[in-house]
Amino acid sequence: MENKFYAYKHIRPDTGKVFYVGKGHGPRAWDFAARNNHHKNIVAKLRRNGMEPIVHIVRDNMSERCAFVLERILIAIYKEEGAKLANLSNGGEGPSGYRHTEEARKKIAEASAKRVHTPESIAKRVAKRKGYRPTPETILKLSESHKGYKWTDEQRKNFSKSRKGRKHSPEHVAAISKALTGKKKTDEERRIIAEKSPKRPVLCINDGMVHVSVKEAAAFYGLPEHCVRDCCLGRQRQTKKFKFEYAGPPQRSRG
Repeated sequence: MENKFYAYKHIRPDTGKVFYVGKGHGPRAWDFAARNNHHKNIVAKLRRNGMEPIVHIVRDNMSERCAFVLERILIAIYKEEGAKLANLSNGGEGPSGYRHTEEARKKIAEASAKRVHTPESIAKRVAKRKGYRPTPETILKLSESHKGYKWTDEQRKNFSKSRKGRKHSPEHVAAISKALTGKKKTDEERRIIAEKSPKRPVLCINDGMVHVSVKEAAAFYGLPEHCVRDCCLGRQRQTKKFKFEYAGPPQRSRG
């Protein structure tokens, strides 16, 4: 049995109180999308006030069974102390690796097909996110919560495997070529610019992780540095489904 699981908790930075306890592996603790409505409402309220939930790993390198047990214990302790948790159960459910039946998959697909995203709803989501910048305190808390966490070799291989074989359409390639016409630089020019440029912290919008520089972010996700930098500068929307933006002002190490 693999000891790749951990127990974690989500903390409100405005009150310092725990509002969710969970169990998972890989990037699960930092994924705020696949959550129940109560959890989503809390996160949405925090983000409206320029804050992000604090992720704290209670214990890692556990078997799934041990992680479930610790999850149940933590939920019981916090509920006994009067904490208002967003958990809908007492923990210990939802074994990893669960797969929906074909019938369930069809029902989910049919329900998704009926959803229509109107231009108004799309514009509303874009406007809600536009201009959002985490505060220095939020960036610091995010950085502290991610310290020490490293992707396993297996996770890196899975990421690489999921991206292999993907090809852009001819129209997409033509649009990229047109956007980059006259902007291309040699590798040597990019290296010189990168060395002279001060480091700026980079936020990966997908998982909320903050990296010290473009170089560190590119190495962490196995992406070209210039692609990450172009995302931060707004020259391209994303690179291999990853979205980045600068999370703070330049940090010059020398005067």
